[in-house]
Amino acid sequence: MEGWIKLHRSLLEHWLYNDNQPFSKREAWIHLLLIANHSSKEIVIGNQVFLCERGQSIRSLNSYAYTFKWSKSKVSRFFKMLENRHMIETQSIHKSTRITICNYEHYQGERNASETQRIKKRNASETRAVPNKNVKNEKEEKKLTSNDNFLNNTKSKKDPFYVEL
Repeated sequence: MEGWIKLHRSLLEHWLYNDNQPFSKREAWIHLLLIANHSSKEIVIGNQVFLCERGQSIRSLNSYAYTFKWSKSKVSRFFKMLENRHMIETQSIHKSTRITICNYEHYQGERNASETQRIKKRNASETRAVPNKNVKNEKEEKKLTSNDNFLNNTKSKKDPFYVEL
């Protein structure tokens, strides 16, 4: 299966998403994708300010454990597994962990949205731009025939510009 779908972050508030059950690995991965920043912003932790870039999130392992309904050690093992598969990068910062989603721009970048629109427009224009040449030729033949008839009916030997061929 190929292609991609968009998931709105409001899914995080949906009753199906919050059914009070422990997350599967799949659900935890989707959660990481949903909470990753879509634009850079500053995060305050204690008395320090950290820049959290697009495709990153900063939270404590305890907060991930609480959300996933896992133990802190299970969260650490999960993150290590994702790191080994080059899906995320982690960085320990002041009482927190910075998660960077690898290839975030590739899948979520503006390029994909603009390419999709460009391809749609191109496909639409290509569909309309293919004329039926037979119809065009028939119209031109009818036009020429009607012009010849018009000329033949209006010109006469009395006309000063009349030339018989």
